Amino acid sequence: MCSITQPKKGKKESKSTEKNADHVSSDKPKPGLVEQLLEKINDFSINNRVLLLGTATLLCIGGMYTDTSVGVETDIYTFVPQTMPALLDLDHMKDIIGGTDKLNLIIKVEDNADPEVLNWVDRFSEHETQRRYIYSASSIVPLVKEYNGGTIPETHEEIEAIYDEIPESQKDRYMYGKNMLLLDFNIGNAVSDIKTEGIEELTSIVQKDIQWMRAPPGIAVTITGNSVLYIEVLSALTGGRILMTYLGLFLVLIGLLVVYRDWLKALVAIVPMFIVTGWAGLVMKFLGIDYTPMTATMGALIIGVGCEYSVLMTERYFEEKGHGAEPLEAIRRTSKSIGAALLASGSTSIGGFGALIISPFPIISDFGKVTVIDILLVLVATFLVFPPFIVLMDTWKEKRKGIQFPQTKIDNAWEADAQ
Repeated sequence: MCSITQPKKGKKESKSTEKNADHVSSDKPKPGLVEQLLEKINDFSINNRVLLLGTATLLCIGGMYTDTSVGVETDIYTFVPQTMPALLDLDHMKDIIGGTDKLNLIIKVEDNADPEVLNWVDRFSEHETQRRYIYSASSIVPLVKEYNGGTIPETHEEIEAIYDEIPESQKDRYMYGKNMLLLDFNIGNAVSDIKTEGIEELTSIVQKDIQWMRAPPGIAVTITGNSVLYIEVLSALTGGRILMTYLGLFLVLIGLLVVYRDWLKALVAIVPMFIVTGWAGLVMKFLGIDYTPMTATMGALIIGVGCEYSVLMTERYFEEKGHGAEPLEAIRRTSKSIGAALLASGSTSIGGFGALIISPFPIISDFGKVTVIDILLVLVATFLVFPPFIVLMDTWKEKRKGIQFPQTKIDNAWEADAQ
């Protein structure tokens, strides 16, 4: 048998191969322009951690206080293009016949032909039309008086006879069956003139007058109508924005605690986005943008988008910590490794929502503006507020647990940042 032996590599060839291998393994791609920029931002945030965290907190508090004074737009006609032909025709019609906003009073009775009921409706209508913003009243009573020579009949039978004479098309506007009457108050353009607060105050005044001018026994009066209903819905939607935001934060916090079972990881993902919700109120006030049914949801949107970025940063940070990196080095590696990806993700969101700004509908355009600004604020918080916050919180936690990082290295790192 013969054996085939491979020729041994010479020392020169072996060394050359090892040298090439070492060269390839140590050849790392140079960081791009975005990575370099994010690295500088990260160093700046760490270097000025006290100033940044203090300023961010103060702006958050100021924004939460300012948010309470941001207006709420209740005029639905401002949600559409002001040059829309249909809106121009409607405005022209209002100039001719006046506003069309109404308060509708539903009057539940035992007998709609009771003279005492009709007399009360007549007196109450006359009293309320003397108030400001109530221009006229319409009900079945004027029709009954018209068919009876200007007075309300004194007996049930006479009223029933008049009801039989009134055409159904007219009668159906103010009567429903035998136990319901409708009283309409024309309040002109009150929805756009006196806004939410004015409508609520006017409704409250009418309600108090109902209690003061006692209706006959067995009568129940309910105030309703498109204007009242819309104001109630819009007020609940915009007035509950703070509750929606805090509830969203709480639910996200609970979810993170369930997943991580670590309060630090949960808090560092939540707190920066909570700060952004305060900034958003400041931006709304500064730009003079009122809340609408769409912009009222911005708090929840900030939490949904922003917490994703914070969670990704947190995961990467603790992954680097698991590889033996100290807090400062871990946050540098985190920003360097996934910062560009998060910035790209935020840019795509900005581009998508930015397209809404060119919408001819103001309600959609304002939503696009506010969304773009809020996503920018989320990115600012991710790269400026998050790094110093997680480093300080993590260092504090480790010290409480008795784990001391080499102090000289930490101090040297802080000093290097300062230089």
